[in-house]
Amino acid sequence: MAGMTLFDYTVLVNYITERYSWHSIVAGHKHIKYIRSSFDTRSNMIYAIELDKTLFAVVNENRKRDLKKWIYSWLEDKDDGFKLERDDPEFAELVKPKKNDKQEPSTTLS
Repeated sequence: MAGMTLFDYTVLVNYITERYSWHSIVAGHKHIKYIRSSFDTRSNMIYAIELDKTLFAVVNENRKRDLKKWIYSWLEDKDDGFKLERDDPEFAELVKPKKNDKQEPSTTLS
């Protein structure tokens, strides 16, 4: 999986803020208000980023994609691939927890 490091994610957020946020509206550019990400603590990588309603996730059929290149090319309108909208039924399947995922109970200090 070609996820994104926290450093690359920070650079991406700054890039979006400078060029695509509501503070820097440029005619013809995408305008992005919300950025959400999913961080995998096992690999310390971000494997999914949602820009407003568009999801980029390097899982399943997209697991071999480079998340960083994918997002930057989409921002520059050079996208060649698959992305999901939040209202798409496949989006719900992608973010739904799997049945065999076991979560450890959290512990608290008394």
